[in-house]
Amino acid sequence: MNTTEIPAGIQKLFDERRMKRVSSSFHAARSSVIRNAMLAGAAVLIVLYMILPVSRVRNISVHTGGRLSRDYIMKTADISTDSIFYLNIPVLVEHRLKSDPLIEDADVSLHSGNIIEVAVTEKKVIGYRYENEPVVLLQDGTTAPLKSEYLDIIASVPLITGFSDEEQTRLLIKAFKDIEPDMIEEMAEVSQYDMGYDSQSIRVLMRTGGYFLAGYNSLHYINSYNEVYSQMTDTNQCIIVEDGFRAAYTKTCPWNEPVRDVEYWLDGEGNKIINSTGLPAEKHYYGLSDGAMAHDAAGNRIVIPINARGDDEPDPYFEAHYYAGYYETGQLVIPEDAEAIPEDEEVPAEEEVPEEPVGMIQKENII
Repeated sequence: MNTTEIPAGIQKLFDERRMKRVSSSFHAARSSVIRNAMLAGAAVLIVLYMILPVSRVRNISVHTGGRLSRDYIMKTADISTDSIFYLNIPVLVEHRLKSDPLIEDADVSLHSGNIIEVAVTEKKVIGYRYENEPVVLLQDGTTAPLKSEYLDIIASVPLITGFSDEEQTRLLIKAFKDIEPDMIEEMAEVSQYDMGYDSQSIRVLMRTGGYFLAGYNSLHYINSYNEVYSQMTDTNQCIIVEDGFRAAYTKTCPWNEPVRDVEYWLDGEGNKIINSTGLPAEKHYYGLSDGAMAHDAAGNRIVIPINARGDDEPDPYFEAHYYAGYYETGQLVIPEDAEAIPEDEEVPAEEEVPEEPVGMIQKENII
């Protein structure tokens, strides 16, 4: 017997295992071929779809606040009618839009018929100004570099000058909060102006050529500018609203008034004393009945004193006291042995000032 011969049972087992390996390799190869064929077929279909016009965006519907153009929105979103419809993933398009400093929010949706709808909420632009470079000033306190694409925007908002420090800018932005967008479009330039009682008054040059002056807390009255302006008989005058008052009045613009040598009453800390009308208390001087100014012994004019409210409180017997020599020092000093003022001495009656609602002030041409 040949000891090298393999028993028939074992040989059969080897043959069965070999056949299984061959069969498994065949099935694996067939699955791979089928899978590759399917992938190749899908790729061909995708390529054919992308080539065909049916894959393209048919229409783009854009809704904006009106300042940013449709073309600008589409460019920022990186969408067009040449793009593949299903490649415009809404969340990615929205992200690109929100990255723009002038866009507050965006909503993008895909609709049947290969239509893309884009709704954009724009930030409120209050003006533009020049820092190290020209920038657009926004209601939320941020700025954006002035790009050529924003030229249509700056044509409808004012140029802002002054308000250079952070706090002034914050107050200006706050003052614009309640101003209507249509009114902002009517402003040509916004700057600071020293009104004496308020060194940071806001001066607005309107596109009509008129001027509106107000404090930070009363700038919102400019919403009624057109109503007041239409009633003015002299449009060369300024419309003024002072902080704390509820009335606008018209008067000659401060820069057109004759220059006056005005002195103000100051408190112990050197600040201007404010009178009952809310204005700085000016120093006024006594005059005589013959039209001459009254002077003390040193030749100085004699100032009319003020009361605790900052209002003039003149001596009702001034002229009699003056000629009696009681104002030699510039202030009323009556000697103990002085004769009494004659009872028939005419004393001017005190002028009664009617009480007015808080914030109202008598000015020329109150509107």
